[in-house]
Amino acid sequence: MIISFQVSEIHAKKFRNVYTVISLKQNHGRGYASKIGIKHISNEWFARMDSDDISTKDRFKLQISAINKYTKTHPKLAVVGGQISEFMNDEKNIVGYRRVPLTPNEIEKFAAYRSPINNPTAMINKKALLEIGNYSELNVWSPVNKIDNLNRDFFVLCHD
Repeated sequence: MIISFQVSEIHAKKFRNVYTVISLKQNHGRGYASKIGIKHISNEWFARMDSDDISTKDRFKLQISAINKYTKTHPKLAVVGGQISEFMNDEKNIVGYRRVPLTPNEIEKFAAYRSPINNPTAMINKKALLEIGNYSELNVWSPVNKIDNLNRDFFVLCHD
């Protein structure tokens, strides 16, 4: 997508010491691009977000706080996600919600037939992801050691 590339180029120039732009010669889809990009991440945790998603201002603060809290008692915590509100035309015009389970039991049952993580809300432990073979478009979350969803909307998605 040209817009995504333009935005990444602007940010790469503005924050030279923070961003690394990885360009692929051919489009093989989002899963492949994510798989390649993840190999270049230097942090222990990273956040998933699509170019057209709008994140709440406190998303990262809340997720990092949850990671710091839960990894003390659950060192195999691998993914922290959240809930989604969807809007039409205006962010205050909420037309739907994407709710995922919150308790370990509910998450395990849910994962048997659908991803227990709203993908654009995922903050992921790189090491845990690489241990299961990296990212793909398949239900990558099922084999992950520990998933936690926060009962908080982190995104507002627009319906065209």
